[in-house]
Amino acid sequence: FKKRRASLLALSLCLLFTALGFLRPYAKYDYKQEAFNQALDEECEMEMTVSSVVYASSVKSAYSVRFLHEEMEIQALLVCEYQATFSPGDILSGTVTLKSIDDISESSAHYKSRGLFLALISSEDTLSVTDHAPLTLKVRLERLNSHLHNTLAEVADEDTANLLSALLLGNRDVLHDRVIRDFRRAGLSHVLAISGMHLSILVGIVEITLRIFGMRKRNRCILLLLMALFY
Repeated sequence: FKKRRASLLALSLCLLFTALGFLRPYAKYDYKQEAFNQALDEECEMEMTVSSVVYASSVKSAYSVRFLHEEMEIQALLVCEYQATFSPGDILSGTVTLKSIDDISESSAHYKSRGLFLALISSEDTLSVTDHAPLTLKVRLERLNSHLHNTLAEVADEDTANLLSALLLGNRDVLHDRVIRDFRRAGLSHVLAISGMHLSILVGIVEITLRIFGMRKRNRCILLLLMALFY
């Protein structure tokens, strides 16, 4: 046992984190969201904070937002049926219509895995930015992700930019349903997820670049580990 306790500890930790991954969607579910079932399809005045950009185009935009309900924070998907330019950290105020996530998307299971069970629909451009939340590390990283996605959109056509954003930044929500369908039919859905393959290619490119510039192996390893964690 003494010889193998390190291996057993590593195996136990792997099993624990795997179990947490499966339980994550259920851990995020908030029973208080059931209180909104009676208010579905109704308009209400609401104040919310943008957590991240889900997707944005010239005709439609969606954001992950959070708001307070009975002193408890609720997460929801804000869908703007028009071109919107909100950023993570923006505090919005306006009128929205409450919907169940199952009623607006065929990818409801994907959104539920992110803790989004409720949808807020803004059919008219009535939402306004009233304030900005403190720029925490998470907000800064979300803004960086959004900036990189917009940069890709400027240098490539929409379909190519969205595919690159999914492969490089993990933004699968920007992909058209037909693209996801085609990848699924071809058995290549895993290519669209940030995985070991993507990380290996990225780390390999950076490692070769650092080696060309003559950086010592120890320093390369430290830098690559930090880069992998950041990514």
